[in-house]
Amino acid sequence: LSSLPKGLPSRKRGAGEAGSNPFESTSKQKRPKHEVHNRNLPKAGAKQSALARSLQRRKTELKSSLKNSQKTNAFVDRRIGEYTMNPEEQMLARIVKERSRRSRKINKFSLDDDGDE
Repeated sequence: LSSLPKGLPSRKRGAGEAGSNPFESTSKQKRPKHEVHNRNLPKAGAKQSALARSLQRRKTELKSSLKNSQKTNAFVDRRIGEYTMNPEEQMLARIVKERSRRSRKINKFSLDDDGDE
């Protein structure tokens, strides 16, 4: 895959590995000599390089974010005090909001000069 960045381990078996030191390859796959309870042993998924793991994680995160990026069906509840107020406070808040809307509409078209002279 030519699109992957440098540093990813390639799976190609070429002439370069045949001439390498055989002791280096076996020491990586060697089992521990003594089993100790508090020693952290490498897990099965640890053979993957950090770069490959980060690329895999990025791919899954970006896939899910791109899938949800075009969704616009969020519902916003704009009712006044539906869950936080008792019914009397709720009615009072509605009346205040309605009167403020009315006053804005009336003041928009008023021709009174408020002491500009």
